[in-house]
Amino acid sequence: MLKLFFTLFYLVAIAHVNYAQKFNQDSFQIVKTLQAYTEGSSKSDSILFASAFYPAGQMLWMSKDVPRIMALKDFMAGMRHKPS
Repeated sequence: MLKLFFTLFYLVAIAHVNYAQKFNQDSFQIVKTLQAYTEGSSKSDSILFASAFYPAGQMLWMSKDVPRIMALKDFMAGMRHKPS
């Protein structure tokens, strides 16, 4: 019975470590994306800003109460690039 308990404990511990490592990797990617978005927009760096989005993404916004939709590549073409 004790051997079964330790075996189950060991398996749960391994599963927990694997989950924690995946969570840390996901958290790192989220932080990296948010930093690219905020730094790219504050520094007017269109390349850094675009890296925060999915390449085939779309930009959506409202202009004079009219919804606007534009492909990300077209939106970035009109954005100035001022590298720091």
